[in-house]
Amino acid sequence: MNWTRCSSELLAKLISQLCTEDLLHPVDGVLELGAATYTFSSTRGAFGSWRVDPALVRRTAAGILGNDESEVATDPVQFLVDAAGVLGLSGQTVAGYVAELSSTLAADVRMAGAALPNAELVKRA
Repeated sequence: MNWTRCSSELLAKLISQLCTEDLLHPVDGVLELGAATYTFSSTRGAFGSWRVDPALVRRTAAGILGNDESEVATDPVQFLVDAAGVLGLSGQTVAGYVAELSSTLAADVRMAGAALPNAELVKRA
């Protein structure tokens, strides 16, 4: 459970940051990345920042039977691979980013597993 939640949150942060830095240009919550399309709900913040809702990110790609398959997107590594061409990233650069994303996700999951519920924090205060 922590892995999927943390993965979804990291994916939303990744999309948010790339859009904020004007490296990706969604149109009405849709990012066309060649072989895959991502749709999401977001709000805009101060100074042009983006905040993507992690629960509402979907990935659509051609299925093995030639039909489009759409599913909830939770994988930041898959997103990075899908976006590499649009971002102009080499294979070596993608590999480095995948290592960074994997390390970040593992740390996020570890912290989420050790986090205390809000009610417990209130009791301790």
